[in-house]
Amino acid sequence: AIKKLPAVTFRPLPRYPAIRRDLALVLEEGVLYDKVERLACKKGGQWLRQMNLLSVFRDEEKLGVGKKSYAIGLLFRDEQRTLTDEEVDGQMKLLMSAYEKDLKAVIRK
Repeated sequence: AIKKLPAVTFRPLPRYPAIRRDLALVLEEGVLYDKVERLACKKGGQWLRQMNLLSVFRDEEKLGVGKKSYAIGLLFRDEQRTLTDEEVDGQMKLLMSAYEKDLKAVIRK
């Protein structure tokens, strides 16, 4: 018997460009990436389209005992218009505040 492949759906390419921001968070070792991702979905705003874990870094000398750093990439886009840097920067400030408050994260510069 021939296996039937699932139907393919096509979407048009986005008309407006995305803006990417990277962020490094120093967290307690026990904080899983899932929590970071869920908080971004909750607090990232209407324009957050994608989030990727870029790297995990551990170094007791640089970060402290029991700490790790997640580097994450965030992609923002509006389907109706081009976003401004100021709009995305404002959303990033809200997201960083949520990470600091809810996950006790330290934002790495």
